[in-house]
Amino acid sequence: MTAVAGPITDPLESLNRRLSELTNTAAADLELGALRALSDEVVLCGLLGGKDVGKSTLVNNLVGAPISVDPDEVGEGTSRPLAYVHESAGAAVLSRLEDLSRLTTIDTVTHRVDAVRNVVLVDLPDFDSEFDDHARIVRQIAPLLDRVLWVVTPRKAGDRAWVSLARRVLKDPGNVHCVLNKVDELLTDAEVFVEQDGDRAASFLEAQRRWFLAATSRAGLGGEEGRHFLVAAEFPTEEAFAARVQWLWDDPQWRRYPQDREAVLELSRRMSAEFRRMRDRVLGPVKAEEVRRIKEANRRRECEVGASLLREHFDLDRINERLTRVCDEDYRRELLCEGFGPGYVTEAVEQLSSRARSDRRLAEELLTQRLADWPVLGWVYGLFGWLPRWVGQRLTSSPKPAVSTPDEALNVSGIGLEERIRLVRSRIASDQADLISRLRLSTGGAEDVRSTAEGLRSESAKLVHQLEERVIAAARERDAAPSWWKRGLVWFVIGWFPLAQPVLEGVLHVASAEGVTGVAGGLYQIVAALGAVKILSGLVVVTVIYVVGLTVMYARALRDVREAREAPEGAESARFMLEQLLLSRVVAPALAPFEQRRAALNDALAALAQVEGRAAA
Repeated sequence: MTAVAGPITDPLESLNRRLSELTNTAAADLELGALRALSDEVVLCGLLGGKDVGKSTLVNNLVGAPISVDPDEVGEGTSRPLAYVHESAGAAVLSRLEDLSRLTTIDTVTHRVDAVRNVVLVDLPDFDSEFDDHARIVRQIAPLLDRVLWVVTPRKAGDRAWVSLARRVLKDPGNVHCVLNKVDELLTDAEVFVEQDGDRAASFLEAQRRWFLAATSRAGLGGEEGRHFLVAAEFPTEEAFAARVQWLWDDPQWRRYPQDREAVLELSRRMSAEFRRMRDRVLGPVKAEEVRRIKEANRRRECEVGASLLREHFDLDRINERLTRVCDEDYRRELLCEGFGPGYVTEAVEQLSSRARSDRRLAEELLTQRLADWPVLGWVYGLFGWLPRWVGQRLTSSPKPAVSTPDEALNVSGIGLEERIRLVRSRIASDQADLISRLRLSTGGAEDVRSTAEGLRSESAKLVHQLEERVIAAARERDAAPSWWKRGLVWFVIGWFPLAQPVLEGVLHVASAEGVTGVAGGLYQIVAALGAVKILSGLVVVTVIYVVGLTVMYARALRDVREAREAPEGAESARFMLEQLLLSRVVAPALAPFEQRRAALNDALAALAQVEGRAAA
């Protein structure tokens, strides 16, 4: 992976390391550099090409000075990168060159052409040289370039090494210029001018341009035709190119091919104009807006290809799909059914229900809750509750089922709880063997099985309590707050019999009495009504009435508890509660490593999607 030391960390580089850890796979070979380039307005334009394509000659004639010359070369061509830099290069240029120098030795030549202050021309070694270091240097530096000038010749336009490397240079197509050098080699004789009429020079160039476009398209460098140049770098002027053709044809005086003289001269003019166009396009001044566009386009291309490479290299789509299926709710229930059996939950719920309190106990709790809505009755129930319970139990019989132990409640059909947990884990290990091996996931051991079983037995007691609460809650759903007249009736009873009725009798007696004796008798009767005997006897009547009412309420509570316990929806709710307990305590811990890896992978995929979003913007 091409990476340069510095303060800027590419998100793709970070994702590469992160995904390598998550998938237990070696990091992908990414080629990055476009992000660093966005921090300045320098344009690094690299010349890439194979041996003997004339890159050094092209550089020298582009800048108008013999700068690309290595006196130490002995048949190896350009041995190390050479940067052509303006003499007033600022900190940004020096920083970019420093990035290159961290990878390999860079030779620097300064110039004074003010029009190209922010363009640095970098001549790279021949990538197809017999020296391995050359190809390595090219592969390392290419990601740090902003523009690429690919140089080929008619003989090397279809070379496999060139095609292979061209596809690895991640640059926006608009920032790649393709140069077909040594066009003069196509003019070995006058037979190239097939047509005898019309503009034979234009026809020749058009035919060669179509062929060159087809060749670059096969290398993945097709695109805008204006970024393809046909030149003879060694003969950039009209005179030099015409003289070259005369030499090739061995006709210095135009005596052998006088009829082709005008076509050659026209071709010379066109070739010279083509060279000037290339010089203006490559070395011409680049405005800040254009610099930004160039670099952002390269970054989008780099993100697009880099993200695609990460997905493919780490097999992210397949791994994420597998992890999603493993963590799916349907698969969890399938594992539970496989390990515990299809009828386990129903049978275990029946045994757990047998450990719950009897209908009578639950009815007592239900009645206590209901009495909170009634005045006075709670006090009476606290004093005389045994009587309505005794009578209610006689009126409504509800025997308590046999109680099972915690182990018996979870050991169904003679198979132990630990064995069922092991069956679940064995199914996971069998189904996901390749995923476990690939991601190096831990599936737990015997100690985990024992601790899981102990936890389930402890949770079963809580589940019994939850089942009891569910029964009471279901019965309470039928309750409605007592109306005002019913609550008033309770107060009326306790106020009428001990007080109101005796006093009212005395008042009526006084009203109907005749004479002093009759009035005195009535007043005595009123006083007697407020005595302890009368009040106590009234309270006895009230208590009897209340006890009868409480007996009816208790009998109704017993009926409601029984119906709630036996209701189909209640049984279904109990099965659901146990199933959720088993899923959370047995299946979820076994799948926790998969869930954790999936969550981490989803975070990485979200970050990768953001990178892809920037590439598509």
